[in-house]
Amino acid sequence: MNINKYIVTILGAAVLAVSSGMSQSVLAEKPKPIAELVRVIDTSHQGFTSVTSVAIDAEQNVYVTDNSEAQRVLKYDKRGRFVRSWGGPGSGPGQFIFIPPNPDAGPTAGFLALDSKGYVFVSDAYNSRVQKFDSDGHFIMQFGASGDANGQFDPPCAGPIYIDKHDNIWVSTFPRVQKFDRQGHFLASYGSAGSANGQFMGAALGAVDKKGNLFIADLFNARVQKLDANGHFLKSWGTPGTGDGQFFMPVGIVLDDQSRLFVADNSNRIQIFNTDGQYVGQWDAPGKGYPAFGAIAGIAGDRQGNIYVADSEHAAIYVFRVRPS
Repeated sequence: MNINKYIVTILGAAVLAVSSGMSQSVLAEKPKPIAELVRVIDTSHQGFTSVTSVAIDAEQNVYVTDNSEAQRVLKYDKRGRFVRSWGGPGSGPGQFIFIPPNPDAGPTAGFLALDSKGYVFVSDAYNSRVQKFDSDGHFIMQFGASGDANGQFDPPCAGPIYIDKHDNIWVSTFPRVQKFDRQGHFLASYGSAGSANGQFMGAALGAVDKKGNLFIADLFNARVQKLDANGHFLKSWGTPGTGDGQFFMPVGIVLDDQSRLFVADNSNRIQIFNTDGQYVGQWDAPGKGYPAFGAIAGIAGDRQGNIYVADSEHAAIYVFRVRPS
């Protein structure tokens, strides 16, 4: 036997084995994605849609506002099958005006939220009111008017709406956030127009934690602000940009049961923070062959910890299972 050939063969096999083992190790250590796509709800079959706000009930039925010319609410079951719609342009009970009367009057805006009993509250932007419906779309009541007094909605329109675990209703406008009880009676108002601490340039309250602290997306100031239960400023984070912890225009916030804040941004990504504003991670595409987000317009969470992202450009609601911390 040629001893040199034998040695070369043994060394080659050893190198191959080590290389193979390293490859398997690298493959085994490849991190899982922070968010896994589990379902896509396609709203395009209902004609042209511009989905914006999204909310989920206890049975995982999905409700979205459609800010297209149809100006309506769409309801889907937990498998993404269409159930019903209601609304339409107008100012009567059960009608909506989500589209401004002219392009300079303000943004296209229509938002919704659900209370603990499954009632649907719609922020009816340019009618300057909030309307309450049952889960089948039957009108129940309304409150609000245009103006800058307490209980009124500052021009140009009523904005994002959030309902906390006590069924208090929080309605954001450009300069402030107002709190109402479940009957629509005014309780409190926080904020004013500006860029100082506790001021806003496009407020969107998205979460209230167990201590009653408020987390508010401050759109045109490109930051998130944290206030205590009495509306006193605690801290803020974020600067304009697309780096980690920066924002182009934060449009919504979800707080999960692990105290993680998911902030949807108009830079078409979801960033994750803890409640002190420390950056945790992000994702910017659904995955599984779908293209990157086109125009993130809203975000919500369900009781199972799934995160729902409304993409108005792709007329879709993407549902994600997020990896535990």
